[in-house]
Amino acid sequence: MVAYIVFNTLHEVITHNQIKNAEQQTIEEFLGEIYLNRHYVYTEITFFLYTLASVTFRQACILFWKQ
Repeated sequence: MVAYIVFNTLHEVITHNQIKNAEQQTIEEFLGEIYLNRHYVYTEITFFLYTLASVTFRQACILFWKQ
């Protein structure tokens, strides 16, 4: 996440004076969203794998959800 912020800020500074057409803006926004969503997908996959593979983790989740 920090790398995204640093890269995005650096990119904005470097390309500040460039005129971007709609296609360039769309591509940049799309790639930025993919990068941000990658973090959430990793977290979700990790949660589901732990839930499927670990009895202890499942029991802890069940206890947490019952509270």
